[in-house]
Amino acid sequence: MKTTYLHTCFLLLVSMAMTACLNNDKMTVVLPTGTVSHNVIPDEIRDVLTDHIPVYEGNEIPNISGYFLADNVVSLYCSDEGSGGYSPGESFSDEYFYFGEITSRGLIYEYMEREGSTYFSSNLVQVMGDGNNFTAYYVTESNRDVDKDGTNETWSKISTILSGTITSDGITNWKKAIIMVDKIDPLNKLMAVNVYRVFEESDGIAERISPWTAPERRHAPGNASGEEEKLPSKASINQ
Repeated sequence: MKTTYLHTCFLLLVSMAMTACLNNDKMTVVLPTGTVSHNVIPDEIRDVLTDHIPVYEGNEIPNISGYFLADNVVSLYCSDEGSGGYSPGESFSDEYFYFGEITSRGLIYEYMEREGSTYFSSNLVQVMGDGNNFTAYYVTESNRDVDKDGTNETWSKISTILSGTITSDGITNWKKAIIMVDKIDPLNKLMAVNVYRVFEESDGIAERISPWTAPERRHAPGNASGEEEKLPSKASINQ
């Protein structure tokens, strides 16, 4: 049986349940530089993360606009396997996603995910790349949640990395990573800081598909200056 797909930011806000939902999150988009900063991929894990997912840097960005389907998503590697992370090869439900170009040079795209008829997230993502290879990313900070008795505050900062090679048929070598960059988590309910989980399309390609109708956007297209309100999103970043 396939596991309900995680995401997204990698997670996003966490309600203390098996999946986490983040409503009314705010997202900061780092201005394009052609490289991924330590605020997205912490220096402590950069080398080991890139053993499992390529990070393409540069400003020669291919056009990645389109609608895609990853229908054989599996866990590739979790740095916390055995202590909350998924085992290699564990299956996840299909992921539909969309990239829509917002800036003329293709540095900022709208990215939206969908599972079935439910839309989980809408984000502005920064895209880098070289040739037909690209890496897109965004960083999400959850609202600060306090439990019912007011004693424990929970907060998380998570980055999502998406990489692959664009072709006329889709995105080959499609991979996705989620990283816990920082958190306030006194009860240790979430992934530890610097833990990352990597997923891939096991049949080698996220195929291009026909357009689907998206819900009304909650951010202003082209507003890459800083903040946006996310659509409800689902993820599994719990221990």
